[in-house]
Amino acid sequence: MKTSLSALSLALCLASPAFAEEAAEAPSDNNILVVGQKDAPVEIAPRGLTVSLGAEQFAAVNAFNTEDLIKYAPNFFVRKRYAGDSNGVPGFRGTHSSQSARTLVMVDGFVVSNFLGNSFGFAPKWGVVGPGEVEQFDIVYGPYSSRYLGNSMGGIVNVTTRDPKETEAFATVQGFVQPYGQFATKHDYYGYAAEGGFGWKQKYGPFSLRVTGRFFRNEGQPMMWYGLVPITGAAGTAVTGAVVDPKQVEAIAAGTGLANLPPTLPGQPAQAVPAVPGSPTNPIFAAQSPARITQAQTKLKLGYDDGTVTGQFLFAYWHNEDRQTAPDCYLRDAAGDTVCEGRVTIGGQTYTAAGAVFSKTLRDEFLAGLKLTAPIAENTTARIAVSTYQIARSEGFTSNGYVTGRDNGA
Repeated sequence: MKTSLSALSLALCLASPAFAEEAAEAPSDNNILVVGQKDAPVEIAPRGLTVSLGAEQFAAVNAFNTEDLIKYAPNFFVRKRYAGDSNGVPGFRGTHSSQSARTLVMVDGFVVSNFLGNSFGFAPKWGVVGPGEVEQFDIVYGPYSSRYLGNSMGGIVNVTTRDPKETEAFATVQGFVQPYGQFATKHDYYGYAAEGGFGWKQKYGPFSLRVTGRFFRNEGQPMMWYGLVPITGAAGTAVTGAVVDPKQVEAIAAGTGLANLPPTLPGQPAQAVPAVPGSPTNPIFAAQSPARITQAQTKLKLGYDDGTVTGQFLFAYWHNEDRQTAPDCYLRDAAGDTVCEGRVTIGGQTYTAAGAVFSKTLRDEFLAGLKLTAPIAENTTARIAVSTYQIARSEGFTSNGYVTGRDNGA
């Protein structure tokens, strides 16, 4: 599957820089909280209510991924389930985190939003930039300008990456662990990341170059549990190990559980949702496989600035791999072997166990962009930006059942 997103913008504007507003001095008995940088240039214009975050704010965040750098911005969050989650959709004060198409996300002014759909499965491509490359985050709360069309209804996020000031290099290494326990799943999930790059600035000339790369790997906790479905007929394999959620039992008894929805019409009895995992009739038999995330990213940024004309070329490549090939199956037969599929019997009741499968997705994507700013008349500046985002490969594989996945993979 090959998909592309392209963007072109052209603007004529008066040559006046935009700066984040500085709070006026207040009387000593009044305290005013200023969020973000007070004197940093904001890359988005025109702009409305804006928060600009830079090095001072980033120093207070332990960022595993780029979007972590803005998680403490006011009235803003990113739907992120674990480090490396590729479904991180931002949410603003007027936009839900499942409305991905209502937020415009850019890197150095080039669009990285995924407008091929409008849900958590079409998140911005945060992975084209490593957290060590980010110089500034600008968040504009929308809607406020027709320049950015309806995709800025929720707001705009622009990531500004670093430009080299001299010949320089950097390298960072991270390691992280997540102790986790839920039902019969008890495990420590580990991850690590390595990022590095170098920059070059022509000493007496207009050119600059920055090349960076990052490798990231992490295991995210299970996001789903599978419940047994009661059936009639012949007995199945006798097993033990199924788990009943005590909180689910309490909620059902109190009339607040998923199996006790309110009546659809006055006078009608509550309607039960079939196969609620964890209920006494549908005990949990397995946890979804943890997501083993592998990401590789490289980026090239070429700049030109002679004091009058500025230009930039950006190329970024991102490889994303998500493997879910280790469902945690709780059931054991009389011999102690794992059972995760088929007819099973517990205490005289026969059930069907199904749903714990193996899967993997592979994606290769790249961003290419070119922008130019030049004066065309007194107090008038022209800006043009052209970019394309290509999904060169998008493949998904799912096994036909647990045994097939265990024996043959996803």
